[in-house]
Formats: sequence, structure tokens, C-alpha cells
Amino acid sequence: MLLPHGLIIQVLTDAGCSAQLQHSVRSLLDEHRYLSVFKALAWLRSVPSFPNTQIVIALLDGLLPNWTDLRLWEPRISRITQFEQVGFTKEQKEKLGGLLSLEGPDDVTKSEVSLGQVKVEQRQRTSSSLSSQQTDATLDLLCRTQKVGPSAVDLFIHLRLHDTFDLDAFSMVKTATKWLDDLRCLDLRMLLVASQDSDSVSHQMNGFIKTLPSLQTVIPRCLNEPILVRSIEQVENVMNKAQRVFNKSLETGSGRHMGMLIHALGDVILKATSIHTVVSSHLISSIRRFPSYDSLKPVFERIRTSPRQYSVEECRFKSYLASTLGGRPVAFDSSITATTIQAEITFWKHQPDTARKDLAHAVESINAVSYSQYTSWLLVMLREDDQFIREVREIMINGMENRILRLANYLSLRRKFNLMRDETWLLLFASLINDPGPTYLENMAKSITAHAWLEFVTNLPSLVDSIRGHLPEFGVGLTHEQLSWWEALGRKKGAVQMLLRDQDQTLNPTWLYFTQHQRKIQGLLDILANQDESHSNYGKVLIFLSAEGGNVLDICDCVNALSTTSSFGHAVFARQILRALSGHGRKVSRDGLKYFIQLWTREDGPLTSGNKKSLLSLESILRLPTSIPPSVPATLRDYLKEEYTELIARGGELEKLRLKLHQSNPNLVGTILNRQKIENNTRAGRVSTTVPEDMADAVECIGPNEFEVAFPLTGLNDIHRAAKGISPDARLLIIRILIRPRSTPGVATSFCIHFEPSQKPVRTHMPWHCSSGRSPDGATCTTRPTLFTYVLSRLVDSILQTPSLQIKKIHVAVSDLISTPPDTCLVCMADMGVRLWKPATCSRNCSISLRSASLEVRLHNLLIDPKAIDLLLTSVYGAATEPQASQLLPFCPVPLTSIKLVIDSMPSMRSLATVTDLRVSIQGTDAHGKNREALLSWLCLRFRGFMLSVPDGFKVPSLGLNAEQFLIPNSNPGKEKAFKAHYKPSTGSTVVFHGTRASRLFPILSEGLQIAKSGTAMQVHGAAHGEGVYCGHDPATSWGFSTTTGPSWSQSALKNMHVLLGCELAPASAPTHGSIHVITDESRLVVRYVFLLPPSFQPPIRNHVESAMMAGFASLRTGLQS
Repeated sequence: MLLPHGLIIQVLTDAGCSAQLQHSVRSLLDEHRYLSVFKALAWLRSVPSFPNTQIVIALLDGLLPNWTDLRLWEPRISRITQFEQVGFTKEQKEKLGGLLSLEGPDDVTKSEVSLGQVKVEQRQRTSSSLSSQQTDATLDLLCRTQKVGPSAVDLFIHLRLHDTFDLDAFSMVKTATKWLDDLRCLDLRMLLVASQDSDSVSHQMNGFIKTLPSLQTVIPRCLNEPILVRSIEQVENVMNKAQRVFNKSLETGSGRHMGMLIHALGDVILKATSIHTVVSSHLISSIRRFPSYDSLKPVFERIRTSPRQYSVEECRFKSYLASTLGGRPVAFDSSITATTIQAEITFWKHQPDTARKDLAHAVESINAVSYSQYTSWLLVMLREDDQFIREVREIMINGMENRILRLANYLSLRRKFNLMRDETWLLLFASLINDPGPTYLENMAKSITAHAWLEFVTNLPSLVDSIRGHLPEFGVGLTHEQLSWWEALGRKKGAVQMLLRDQDQTLNPTWLYFTQHQRKIQGLLDILANQDESHSNYGKVLIFLSAEGGNVLDICDCVNALSTTSSFGHAVFARQILRALSGHGRKVSRDGLKYFIQLWTREDGPLTSGNKKSLLSLESILRLPTSIPPSVPATLRDYLKEEYTELIARGGELEKLRLKLHQSNPNLVGTILNRQKIENNTRAGRVSTTVPEDMADAVECIGPNEFEVAFPLTGLNDIHRAAKGISPDARLLIIRILIRPRSTPGVATSFCIHFEPSQKPVRTHMPWHCSSGRSPDGATCTTRPTLFTYVLSRLVDSILQTPSLQIKKIHVAVSDLISTPPDTCLVCMADMGVRLWKPATCSRNCSISLRSASLEVRLHNLLIDPKAIDLLLTSVYGAATEPQASQLLPFCPVPLTSIKLVIDSMPSMRSLATVTDLRVSIQGTDAHGKNREALLSWLCLRFRGFMLSVPDGFKVPSLGLNAEQFLIPNSNPGKEKAFKAHYKPSTGSTVVFHGTRASRLFPILSEGLQIAKSGTAMQVHGAAHGEGVYCGHDPATSWGFSTTTGPSWSQSALKNMHVLLGCELAPASAPTHGSIHVITDESRLVVRYVFLLPPSFQPPIRNHVESAMMAGFASLRTGLQS
């Protein structure tokens, strides 16, 4: 019979068994010895199957009240087994207690298999915030770390995975336990500890110094872990913090301790290449500038033993350390390097004598000496001769005024006797010159005699020749640029003497030797070097050079303009400058001289623009008044009458004398005139009776039936010359004619054409022989063919083949050709019914005939204005890729697919316009030569109008300086004739604008603006207001339709510009639709301007452009009427 269960419980309780059992279980649970508890109480799970279950349950309730919690407990056996068998340290257990308790039984809800499965908000005994899933994963990770070792567990604890579930930390520990052993986990934890903010930067640095090397091979496996990346990034922050501490300690001490730590950390960072992808490249590059360990120790020692404490700015050693180790942007000599620092330390370690110390201090005080130069001289001083050191010391400790010249003389003497042991002392001399400041040499030049200065400058190049490469290239003081300039002046002694001929020879021309305008003065001297006569215009200009050279730039401009002035321009210039010089003939007032120059430089005057420049520069030199009193013209009129009377009288006397001498001894007269460089106009033969008396001044008989007919060209302005093809320098046209009787077989009348002044003397004439059925189409004698000579030769040939030949008829016809705008075809001479600026063909047949003319004739437009042809090529270049290319470029001799390739192979138009042999230059040496010539010929002949870069007087100022402007004095003859029918002075004309594509520009300029039929491929934009040519009343309206030229062809000067056309509309009419003109009769419209504008262009209002353009239209009409 069983004893009552109550009695059993009482007996066990009295015996202390119940308390002991409960204490043992609680102790095991508190110590997290879950395996022992689970093994001891595993039988509790079988209680429900015991016989007398109720009695057993009653006994358990009395002995172990929480047995039901333990019966439900189902821990992970493998985990609790490892935890108990491997074990944790006491400190680890304390920190992991909260996490480990989650592996124990549920004593909160008493319904879950473990405490970790209880919801977070229901837990009371633990502060862990891990969810059930997080708990299970974290305990598994702890199990893995325990297998690696205690350091891995410490890494787990350091990342606080026992408190919170941090994905970055979880991933870090997981990766570490996968790849690292326990020792490397220890290093990794120390790295993480070092990366944490600390009051002791030294402690952090030591942590990095110890751990980074050991993790060099480990880190790459973990570099994807954000925690590790952030820790490595802290390396740079710690370095910056250490550098701040170091820089602060430098102010009051040597900073040796922190400096060496910085160096050590930098060395570790450089070697730990695996972290270089994390830290900044700036940190790596700054560490690479750290001095070596061996050079650091003497630098710190030098600072420590310094007699007093210097600030960083005062001590080059400290500034060097601050800028290298300290990473501080200190303003110091960049030549202060570890090598140069070591050199100075070497010098002072040798305990130099007093002379060397004094010389070292003297050299150090020269501001122009860099630290690298200073230290190099210190080493030179150690091995230099003692006597040399003493003598240089004596020179260097004297005042600045004497030591430069004394040192120059001493070094020159040593070099002369080959006693210079080291050439770098010459560099000391150069530095000494630059030391007193940028104006020292100039002040020195002013303080010594001109002779002494010239001697100094002459000897200076040889004195510094061996160290020339060490001199600065540019800047102030003695530089390579300054030395080269003085040498250049030495090579131009003759030109310099000519320049300074009228100056005070006792004063140094410092303005010449210390000029900022070397290039301009060099050009001036180059021109003067070729002038032998002191009485030339150049010499007269130099009279006005001021003593201090203040107007030398004006002198340069004037002489440069004179170098490109024609002989006629020189004659005009000489007359004006003689009037300006007192004592040279009749003196003219300054107002009068201003008026003379104003007359010669007027827009419609006889001088070309090049000749005008010399007169305008003379005006600048003389500082003539800007306004002229009203009485000046009358005064000058009287002056010129008196001068003319005297000149005619003197000329008559000289002519009588010449004729008298010629009659007595003609050969002697020729010799005398040639010796005096006076043209000998005395010709053999007598005046022919076939020459009318009223033409005696224009025609000269130079032999039997041989005549020279002269035509002045001075009345033509620049546009007339360009249109006709007459050189800007040509002052006189001469036609030489030899008349042969028609009855003489095998001999034909001949002629040749020449211009004065001629570019080369004519030794043998090669005239054109007139014959029926053939007209001249090439060069006539030695004169280079032009459009003008082509038209002129055909005109003269036609007259010379008429039965009744008269010289007067030739004179009248040629005079009309020169002075009258062309109105006949340049090939067949048929009347075209309209006056043009440039001669043109009347039909397609004549254009085809013109193809046989010389290349210079066909490419007339290129030779007079290469930029205009550049524009046409740009248009053709763009049109070649348009779908409508065959319509835009009709009859083009080059296949459309090859056009861009051919154009890109061309040289620049500007270079072609100045070559000697045009065909050879165009043909070149590649396979595109024939196509280049064919394309340029077709381009110039297809465009039968006249276009040139806008000349002065026609520009539209309000378009700005960046705009390219082209003027079209006349379009093709048919277009001009049709337009002429619409223009009447009573109804006038007006300005309109048209924006277009560059690819459409060539057909527009060749054929004029035309109405594109709606819906056709040639219509670019719609026709909202019906068919017609659409133009804007102001530039802004058309600007939106203007497109860019793009990159254009390879040698083009007109890239990326927008195309806007300025047109003349007659009769004048108001816009038809707001600010839009819809012009249904295209013959009312003609293009007068082409504007190429930058993309940033802001269109001005109409009032700002209208007046200039209308004035241009009026000038074009006036030019055709005059």
C-alpha cells in the first residue's frame, strides 16, 4: 500500500530535498548550463504516461513547482551542447546572459518551447529586443563564432549582436567567421575599436598601426561589409585629427612624437594596399609626399636644438614638416624638399668657418634665391677654394649698389683665367640682379653712363651663357626673355642707331631696353634694317620719336604701314610729313595738315585703304586736332595755288634743261638721270602725226608705229577695283601697241598690257598678236591675267581688227571701260540692259566660253575676297548631303557623293589667294586636284553676282563685333535687270530680312530668292499666308528661321554661324501680315547683305539696322551712276 502523497511531500520537504532540487535547477539555469538541466529533467516529458499520474503530478507540484515549464522546454540540443561543452569566459557570459537566456525555458507565458519564442512585448526578465526568428539566427551565429574562438565571440559582443539585430553587424560577423581565424578576428576587433571616436588620438593611431598590417590579406575578403568600410574610412579622419594636433604642437615645439606617429601610420597605410580603394586618393598622394624616416630624425633634431623657438612661418624646417606631415597648405618655397633640407643639415654639421657662415647668411638673405639654389650653394661652399669664399664674402656683405657690378667684374675675371671651380656662382649673380626688385636693372641703367650700360649689356650674355637654362623664361628682372631681347638689339645695331639717331646720346634709352612691346619694336627694327637712306620716309618718321619713347607704338604702326604702302602712297606721305617738319619748305599749320590728311583719306579718295593707314598713323604721331576751323579750306586753297605756280615754273625750267641736254648728249642725260634714280622719260623717235594733239599727254610714240597709251587709275575706289579686278596698288594702266600694215603678210598688229607700279621690271615683251577668228583669253605679255585684263584685251583686240584703226578710239573705249560700270557681256560684249559692278556673262553659252579663260580669270571672286568663296563653299558643303542636292547644285562637275571629300581636301581660301602659281597650288599632289579646280571654277562661274566682305562705309554696326558681314553690290544680271524695273526714286525701296539654311545659300545667291511651290521638296517651311517669299520686317522675325553653318569644311573660317540675309525690296511696302512680308513677285526682291551671326546673337530692333542698310543701298546706286 502506497503512503499518502502528502506525507511523502512533507517528509521530502522536511529533509530539504525540495529546496535543494529547486536551487540546483535554478543555479544551472542561471549559469546557462542548459544541457545539464535538459539531461536531468528530460524524463518530465514522460510524466503523462506514468501510472498513478495524479499522484506523480501532485508530488512534482510540491517538490518542483515550475516542472511544467521545464516539461514544455525544447532547446536546440546541438547549440546548448556546444555552449556548455566549449564554454564562455566569465566576462563573456555576463555580456551574453540576456541572449543565452532566450535559449532557456519559457517562464513568462509558460506556453512556448523556449523563452526566445515568446513575443518581445511579453518578455519581462530580459531586455533583448530580438524577435523569435532573429533570436534563432543570432544564436546560430554565436554558435559559429564560438567554434572559431574566444576572439570571434568578443567580436560578436563588440558589435552588440547580443542586444540588437543589426544587419551590417550580423553580416560582418558572419563573413569574419567564414574567412578568418580567431587571431584575425582579434585584429579585426582591434581595428573596429581604433576606428571609434576617442579622446586619445595616439591610442587610435596605435590601434591602426598594429592592426592594418596583419589584415592586409584579410581585408579584401571583407571589403563588401559596410562596417569595415566605415572603420577604414575613419583612418583618414584619425590622420586629419593627428595632423591638426601635430601642427599645433609645431607652434611651440618640435612635434616629434606626433610627427613620428603620423609617419608610421602613413607608412602602414601605403603598405596596406587593400584599403586604397576605400580611402581618398588625396590621402594616398599626401602620404607619398612624406619625407623618409631617415631624413625626419635630423629635421626634428635641428628644430629641437634651435637657439630659439620659431613659428611655422619663420622656420623653413617647420613649414616643410607642416606642409608634408601636417598636410597644411603653408605658403613656402616649393623647392624645400627632403633632399634640400638634408643638404642644409649636411652643411651645418660640417661646422663651417666664419667666412662660409657669413656667405651662407648673405646668400640666404637674397629673396630671388630659391631654397634649392641656396642649399646647392651650401654644398658648393664646402668644397670651394677658401680664397674665393673670402673674396665673394667681402663683395656680398657690401651694399646692394656696389656688389652687383663688383661681382660681375670679379666673376668675369675668374672666368677669363679659368679659375671658376663651379659655374653655379654665375647663377648667384643672376639671382642677385633680380633680388632688389623688378626695376633695379632699369634704375641701374639710368644711374650709369650710356657707354657703361652698353658695355654691361654687351658682356652680360657671355657672363650668364652657361647658366642661361636656369634663368626664368618670363617675368621681371633678368629673364631669358629680357636677355634674348638685349641680344636681338645687339644684332640690330645699325637699325638701333638709326632709331636713336635724333636722341640725346648721353642718356640711356631705357624705354628701348626695358620695353613691354618687344614684338612691335622688333618689327620696326627689321624694317629699318633694310633702309639705307636716312632721307627716306622712315627716317623722317623717326624724327618725331619722343625722348622717353612714349609714342614708340605709334611710330611702329606708322613704319609698319609704310612698309606696305605703294610708291604713290609713299609720295603722298612724304609730301605731308615735309609739311609737318618746320624748316622744310612752306610751313603748314596743324589744322591745315589735318585737313590735308583728311582729304587724302576720305572714302572716295584716290588712295587705297592700305595707303591711307600710313597717313592716319602719321596723324596719331603728330597728335593733330580732332576738329578743323571753317577758315582752313580757304587758307589751304591759296597755299596750294602758290605751291602749284612755283611747281609748274620749276618743272618748266627743268624740262627745258633736260631737252637741251638731251639734244647735245642724250646718252649722258640717261646716265645722269639713272644715277640720281630719276625716271628717264626721254624716248627714241619723235611724236607721231597719227596721235591727236589733245591726246599728247596720254599717248607717247616710242618707235615707228609703236605707241604707249596711259590711263590713270587713281579715281577708282576699293570696291570698283575689286569688282573689275584691278590691283589696289595699280596707279596707271599702260597699253603698248605696235601697228602693222594689213598688207604685210605674216605680220600682225600686236599689243600688251602693263600696270604701274609694276611688281617686276619688263625686260622682254610678249605681246598678243591680233588675228581674225581668235580672241585673247590668257595672259597678255608679263602681266598676270585678271578679269580686268581679260575684258580689256578682248576689247582692244576687237578694235585693232577694225579696218579704220584710230588710237583715239582705243583711248575712249578703254577710258569708258575703266570709269563706267559694265553693262555689256564680258565675253560677247552684247548689251545687257543693266549696269553692274562686276562684269558678267549674258547667257549660258557665254558662260561656257568663259571656261576656256585663264584660271585667274575664272577664279576672280576667290582672288579678290577669299572669305566670300569660303562662304559659298560652306553652302555647297552643306547642300551636298541634302536630299535635294541635285536641285541645289545643278551642273556641278563633281559627283555629289564626292563633294564633301573634295572640299575638305582644299587648303584655306586665304592661302590660295596669295600663291604665285594658282593652278599648281589647287592641283596639289593628291588624287583630288582636278576635282578641286573643276569645283572652284564651276562655283565662281555659276555665281554671276559680286560678293565681298563688307567694306568700310557699308557695315551695320549694331550687329556687333562677332558678326561676319558680306555685301552683294550686284546679283546676277537677270535678277538686277528685273529689280531695276521695280525701283523708282519716287517709290523707293525698303529693308527686309530672310532667315535660311546654309545649304540653301548658294542657289539663293546664284539665282535669287524664289517662291518654292507648296508641297514640293524645295519648300523648307509652310506657307501659312499663301505662296510667296516670306521675309521679316525686322531681324528678330527672321532669326527663328536662320540655321547654323555647322562645323563646315576643314579649312573654313566660318564655322557654327547662323545665316541671315539682308534684302532690298522695291517698291517699298508695309508688311502684309504683322511683321511678315509675303512677296508674291520675287523680282521685287534682291539680296544685298549676308550676315553670319554667332548662336548667342540677340537680334536688334529694326531702327538700329535700317539706317545703315539703307545708306548702303544708296551708296551702291550712287557708285553705279558715278
